[in-house]
Amino acid sequence: LLANCLENIASLISLIPHGCIPVSIDTPTALAFSFALGCVLWFAWPSGRKGFIGVAGLLVIVGILSLAIRVPLGDALVVIDVGQGESTLVHSKESSVLIDTGTNDSAVLSALARYGIYDLDAIAITHGDDDHCGSLESIASCLEVGCIILTEPSFVSERATTVELVARARSVSDDVRGMGVGDVITVGSFKLVDIAAETFVEDGGNS
Repeated sequence: LLANCLENIASLISLIPHGCIPVSIDTPTALAFSFALGCVLWFAWPSGRKGFIGVAGLLVIVGILSLAIRVPLGDALVVIDVGQGESTLVHSKESSVLIDTGTNDSAVLSALARYGIYDLDAIAITHGDDDHCGSLESIASCLEVGCIILTEPSFVSERATTVELVARARSVSDDVRGMGVGDVITVGSFKLVDIAAETFVEDGGNS
């Protein structure tokens, strides 16, 4: 809760011109600096401790309000940390497409909620390995998903994981589409182009 509060405050401040400057600092140094700054404000605030308490209270109120006020996500390409696996969110002009889901349900759902994504135009799955599509059902059960997009070779592949992927996709959506080489998905200002190979090839455990 506190982390989300601080993140939202930082996001709101970032909208102010020159309100934030990029810095590179390690965590212990940052904590020490914050503690020192708090001590300085405590003892040197012009109006005394009452003023300091007032400012602290105001920050708490702003933090609570920021939990309810989400900063709109603009044009963005977000690589979601799902641990082992991949999941990438593409968002632009109220359109959102998730490319792969990873296999960490809580991580991907938390990330989508954090960015204010409560529905997806599509989920595109590159291939049937679990670390790329393991959270498909969980996402589809929590968010409204327009369609599921698979590569065209998926529908004719005899690879066990790919056959299973097609069945899973059809179990969570009535709209399962194929995407071939050169096909384009428009996501707001972005255009996603399929440049994948036309067939699956085993390579080091991936396809």
